[in-house]
Parts: sequence; C-alpha cells; structure tokens
Amino acid sequence: MPQRIQRKRTEHVYAMRFGAASVRAILAGDKTQTRRIIRNWPSYWSNPILVPPHPREGEQFYISETIEILNTDLWSYKESAPAIAIQYIADTWHHIAPIPQRVKPPQEEGRWPGRTLPIEWARPWRGLVTRLWAEHLQDISDSDAKAEGFGGLDHFREIWLQLYAERGIRWMDNPMVWVRGFEAANSTEPSNV
Repeated sequence: MPQRIQRKRTEHVYAMRFGAASVRAILAGDKTQTRRIIRNWPSYWSNPILVPPHPREGEQFYISETIEILNTDLWSYKESAPAIAIQYIADTWHHIAPIPQRVKPPQEEGRWPGRTLPIEWARPWRGLVTRLWAEHLQDISDSDAKAEGFGGLDHFREIWLQLYAERGIRWMDNPMVWVRGFEAANSTEPSNV
C-alpha cells in the first residue's frame, strides 16, 4: 500500500495595506481595529452569507505600506545576494532588504507603493487577527473609533469622509464593513541598521 506523503503546512502571512498615520498608530499600540468596505454587498438581502477575505481570525498579517528606495547601487555589486536600502514613509526606520527573484529590481531611487510591497520588504512587525465581524459603518462606537487610532467618533467620521468621498462611498450610505480586531504577534521593532 502506498504511503501518504504528509505535507508540512506553512503558515501564510497576509498583506494588509495601511497609510502612514495608521502605521504610526499601530506601532504605538493605539490602533487595534481596522474597517474595510465589503464590496458588492447585496442591499436586497438582509443576511447574506459571505466569506471574509484574508486575514481571518487567528491569521497573521504584515503591514503593506509605501516605502522609499534609498539606494539601488546595492543591486549592482551584490549579484549573488541582491539587496536594496529602503526606508518606511511612516517613520524613519530603514534597513537593507533582499530583492526576491520574483520582483524586478528597481532601476531608480524613489517611492514604492504599498499595494505591491513584497513581504521581504515589509517591516518585521506582524499582526494577529483576534476577531473578525461584519457591521454597518455607522455602528461604530466611540470606543471602536479610538481602537481605530482616532480621537473619537467625530474624528473617525471626518477622516472617513476625506478618504472615501472622492471614491463615491458616502458616510450616509452606511456601507457594510469587515471589522478586524488585532494585536501584535511580535512586539519588537528592531533598531535601524
């Protein structure tokens, strides 16, 4: 009888995009929740069954944020182990990071958008989703707004309007959102290299 091969399950770490202000709040421990709009929520159906996107409860994520590429010369002289000097826009933390084979090396210094940030270039901080639920945007409480890293509900609403009004997502439409509660899976940020 053939033997079954047991594959070792690797734990996947998912990317979550955050702006610079949110990254600073996360690192300071002031942001422990995030809300993301549920796309294509059927308004005629009061209780649809939706599968939430990753990361889900119990899964880890890394911060996908905009970085500044400081030095591309490292690429040319380290062909065997290509690396690049980067700095995070949210703060002054910087380090030397490897360039993965799947990523085309940058040809010039400048910004690299967070939406395409490889995990190898992400800061070492990891988050763990502790809770995940869906709710209407306006169901947010003042304490939830503070857990989002804001001064309170009015501040949260003001920033929401700034970020989403131009995308046609209005506060008064009260869209459904995924809410993730999270904590640091590792709490130390290494010093600058």
